[in-house]
Amino acid sequence: MSFGNHYYFPVSTTSFPKWIDRIMTSNINGSLPQSANVVVIGSGFAGTAVSYYLQNEISGDQSIVMLEARAAVSGATSRNSGLIKPEYHRNHGEYVDKFGSKVAGQLVNFEVDNMKELARILSLDSNLNEKADFQERIHLDAYSNPRSSETAINDFYAFMENEEVSVDLKRKVQILFGDLAKQLSNVPTTPFVIHYPNGSVNSYDFVTAMLTRAIQRGLDLYTNTLVEEVQQLDSGVWKISTSRGELFADKVVFTTNAYTQGLLPEFSKSIIPIRGVSSQVNVRNTGNEHSLSIGSNIYVPQSKNLLYSSLGELEKQTNFMANYNTVDDSTVSSQSLEYLQKNLGKVNSLATATTTSSSSGIMAYTDDHFPYVGQLSELGKLNAYILAGCNCSGLSRMLLCAKELAKSVALGSELSDRVPAPYKVTRERMGLVDKLMQSVLNEREIRETRARL
Repeated sequence: MSFGNHYYFPVSTTSFPKWIDRIMTSNINGSLPQSANVVVIGSGFAGTAVSYYLQNEISGDQSIVMLEARAAVSGATSRNSGLIKPEYHRNHGEYVDKFGSKVAGQLVNFEVDNMKELARILSLDSNLNEKADFQERIHLDAYSNPRSSETAINDFYAFMENEEVSVDLKRKVQILFGDLAKQLSNVPTTPFVIHYPNGSVNSYDFVTAMLTRAIQRGLDLYTNTLVEEVQQLDSGVWKISTSRGELFADKVVFTTNAYTQGLLPEFSKSIIPIRGVSSQVNVRNTGNEHSLSIGSNIYVPQSKNLLYSSLGELEKQTNFMANYNTVDDSTVSSQSLEYLQKNLGKVNSLATATTTSSSSGIMAYTDDHFPYVGQLSELGKLNAYILAGCNCSGLSRMLLCAKELAKSVALGSELSDRVPAPYKVTRERMGLVDKLMQSVLNEREIRETRARL
């Protein structure tokens, strides 16, 4: 049984970012059906992708119902930068130490395959391709913190030494030092940059186009329908209680991302909602055409000037606790806006730029950096599945996760080995402490100790 925790339900007062021109409309007339074969909770990228792929796996007479608490695709999917930023080298040393070279290599290769899967579905659907507006890019990781710089160097060389990673990919991931790094990134303080291929899409238009296609193929979408409680009856059937009534389902898929613990309290220590901010910046020439990240600040050139997203360096934010473990995306605090504006100054070509529009979004962070994918049978929930915990890496991981999860839902089988083991739901993994909070507190303690000395 899963009783709803209202604190973690989406707030009703949010609005779409101003840079979205066309908001998807959806018909919410009529009552809910009494039953469905599969109920998908959440209409963001994860829920949309699972539904899209599930239609290829089940027969046409089986019904899929999607329930969304607010307007369609109104959560973090509508507010992110659209950057497809595979980790590749990032954290690779940690992964080799923790899982071994083979699994660490699989984590890299899965993200490579995810990009190939995106290219495949865009090539098959001209409308989806047009709406996605996919752009191949070069991304630069720049650094302003000596501690993170040292870790990045170690991770880069661990990546290069891993024989499970293809030579072709290693050639594409390069490290550049000194003046060349500063000139390429426009970041005068960075000692080096790591330079690698990635891409970007118009996140909202891409996902709404995919959702529209799924609706045309038979998906039943009910917006403004808050799921309040999910309960498995003795018969094994799932009873879904919503703000518009009840329905029953053979199977349920939780694609609730940052809101997961509202319905699944078992994830209260594992999937943490954190409020970040995205802003439009009034500059047409960013100094280069590359996307750029400095810590958790991401800068993505787009046709509409520059879209700048920031989680912020959590341990340095004075309003950290206001953004941690919250699901209120209706406001952007003045402190967050000041942080955004200050950090534009880290990039030479943006030093005099100002943000013109900002929107907060609730992101889902997990205690080990990986999403949760698969069956919930280890938690005693049969015919229940999850795809949540994007860690700001949804576009670089979730498409292929959704494809593999759809097969599992359709067949009632275990998730295939194509999905990396660290992504899967296990009791051992669920027992981890909240490492994200602990790391922030540790960083603060170190900083305060140094200040006293």
